[in-house]
Amino acid sequence: MTIRRVLDRYYEGLSSDPKPTGVKYRTFFVETDTNVAYVTYDGDTWVEVDSGLLGNVAILEHHKHSRSRVYPQDIEAVATLIAGTPADTFGDWIEIIPEDTVGFKYEVVGLVVETANAATTYLIQLGFSLAAGTDPVTSQVMGERRVLLPTPASKSTELLRFFSQNCPANAKLWGRLKSASGNADQLGVSVVVIRHIEITNPIAMLTTWPWAV
Repeated sequence: MTIRRVLDRYYEGLSSDPKPTGVKYRTFFVETDTNVAYVTYDGDTWVEVDSGLLGNVAILEHHKHSRSRVYPQDIEAVATLIAGTPADTFGDWIEIIPEDTVGFKYEVVGLVVETANAATTYLIQLGFSLAAGTDPVTSQVMGERRVLLPTPASKSTELLRFFSQNCPANAKLWGRLKSASGNADQLGVSVVVIRHIEITNPIAMLTTWPWAV
């Protein structure tokens, strides 16, 4: 195979091909038959790139382009979250995704508010658990969003971008709600999830919530 220049600082070739010389600083060369990558810092000397690093970069690329999936798939269904009373009190945890539904690790990237029965400020919290009928514990809280909603929910407010920790495969997803009104207000919600692939050296999540370390 003849060495092929793919980009300004990226070449491809076989492991048997002599690597180019006189190239730019931090140029990469990938052996297409072995998938081993090399980098040069002086334009002539090539060193192998850590395969773990390449694998982690591939994972990040996957997350960036992972396909989004919506739950529930039934277009007529939502999960109804109910605020507690008095104001600023969480209601019960409500199932959003049943146990043993998502067969891979996943994370929530979007929260869709489809119905709202009161115009007030809401705080929505998501969590997961691994056993049926078991509410999330503090370390299983995935994230939360606060939003002031009109009624009915409008197009400008219904889709909330969500940043969450990942859940194990087959985990149950829960949600709970509190509001500012002091009433048992209700939101009908669905979620957008993506597949999560773990890197080789993940940083452990805090087991506390929200501020203690």
